Amino acid sequence: MNNSPAKRWQFSVRTILLVTLLIAGLISSISQYGASGLVLFVLGLGVVLLISGVWNRELNRGIVGVMLVLVTAPFFGSATRYVHEVAHPVHVTVTDSQSGQPIRRAKVFIYKASQHVPPYYVATNRDGAATLQSKFRASTCEFGITKDGHMWLWEHMILVEKDGYQSRALPLYELTGKTHELYQDPLPPVRIELAKGQ
Repeated sequence: MNNSPAKRWQFSVRTILLVTLLIAGLISSISQYGASGLVLFVLGLGVVLLISGVWNRELNRGIVGVMLVLVTAPFFGSATRYVHEVAHPVHVTVTDSQSGQPIRRAKVFIYKASQHVPPYYVATNRDGAATLQSKFRASTCEFGITKDGHMWLWEHMILVEKDGYQSRALPLYELTGKTHELYQDPLPPVRIELAKGQ
């Protein structure tokens, strides 16, 4: 039987596929859940190695699995999820639907769909831009030393008014998506086009 180092380290198609799946799973977990995804991925990998080591009676593999589980399990067990309210800016740009030119002094309102239109608004500047501060409900999960959260955007409406243009009101999530990562990138600017008319 040939047990030379070259033979032992020779990659098979099965090994390459397994490594590819592991890397894809790691990238997917991190991109979807951030640091929490990394912890959860390592925990799952530890469980797989532990079961595989016991099943195949491979002591070293089982020991590695136990170590990974022991290191990551406390983070997983300490996960706490709660709902709270956060203030977050919403950047809006208002343009003419035909010319694409910015519309100055358009009134921009943002409010919960379950409530009436508030009396306060922010007017756009000469670049057609306005920034509004609004409060959104959010779900946060504290996962050991990490924190992930999603801001809920489906509850809000945005309304734009300007003399000589048709007013436009639409759900905010149509411009942003229904949720947004709370502790990562800021909410991207939204663009609203107005058509002339009354």
